[in-house]
Amino acid sequence: MIERIKVAMGAPAAGARVVWEGALPAARFYVVLGDRARRQWFPDHPARPGMWISGAHGEQALVTYSPDYFLRFSEVTEGVKKIKHDMWKSLLGLLGRL
Repeated sequence: MIERIKVAMGAPAAGARVVWEGALPAARFYVVLGDRARRQWFPDHPARPGMWISGAHGEQALVTYSPDYFLRFSEVTEGVKKIKHDMWKSLLGLLGRL
């Protein structure tokens, strides 16, 4: 699912790295997929999906839903559609900042 998101946003495969663990590579912006990732790399910055936070060195991070979150739902309800729409809207906001 992450690869599909990167392609839909127009990111070349090598241009947008996905990091699961360890240190974050240097970057202008980060997309934090889910609260688990937010707690790992930005533990002092509580945030909800769609919010921007600043890291310890001034780096900007967009917090959004984890793609795994959507896999929990066996059917696509109106609520799930809204969450997907909100995630996509926040990712388009990232493109606007670039």
